[in-house]
Amino acid sequence: MASYTTGTVTVEFGSQEVIGSGTSWLNNISVGSLFKLVGSLDFYQVARVVSNTELFLSENYLQVTQPAASYILIRDFTPNRKYPEVKVGDKDAASIISKALSMIDEDIRFLRNIGLLEVNIGDNISVADSFMFEELWLHDTIYTIESLQFFFSGYSTYDSIGITDIVTTEVA
Repeated sequence: MASYTTGTVTVEFGSQEVIGSGTSWLNNISVGSLFKLVGSLDFYQVARVVSNTELFLSENYLQVTQPAASYILIRDFTPNRKYPEVKVGDKDAASIISKALSMIDEDIRFLRNIGLLEVNIGDNISVADSFMFEELWLHDTIYTIESLQFFFSGYSTYDSIGITDIVTTEVA
């Protein structure tokens, strides 16, 4: 399903509350959805949906107060890591992709910082057998890593970095 954009919202600097007008959030949005104003680069996670016209963000809104603003609520995510997905009909697909790539980059940085991932520019590697741990804790969820493949390209910087394949099992 595509992002939810029906109606307009009022958001106030320093508040977690979002007030909708012409919105129907109870049947269309869930906790964990990502909220942003059209034209903004900043995403906020939905912490609570109170009614069809009121929801709360997981942190304070830190942009300029906006009355009757157009917005996007992203409600499609990958099954394992909960990266935002672009679906047919989504508005502002570039920012959704950018958010997903930022989340992937954070996960890669975490793996490198704790010594689970060591790569060089130009490597095309599979690191499934080189992990020091069989389980990985990311974003409050523990996963068993079955396989993980990355690609890197570039000469003096990482011009391109991505995950070509990751297979995990969520630990119950």
